[in-house]
Amino acid sequence: MIIEEIINWYQQHKEQNLYGRRITFDMIEPILKQLDVSFNVEQIGMSFHKIPVYKITVGTGSTKVLLWSQMHGN
Repeated sequence: MIIEEIINWYQQHKEQNLYGRRITFDMIEPILKQLDVSFNVEQIGMSFHKIPVYKITVGTGSTKVLLWSQMHGN
């Protein structure tokens, strides 16, 4: 991909509801609930602060890829 294609792809797919210095769970959870049926969104637990922890699964191939995002608190 050339840089213009990458920029164009980003502009088309950027989530407009995630912005600012801090992205909170309250901003993310509504997006999770609106994902289409190709995504399986499952609550697998609760954090120490009683915030739901979700597992999101997509695809059915034999190759498994784990993506893990973690945020450091203040």
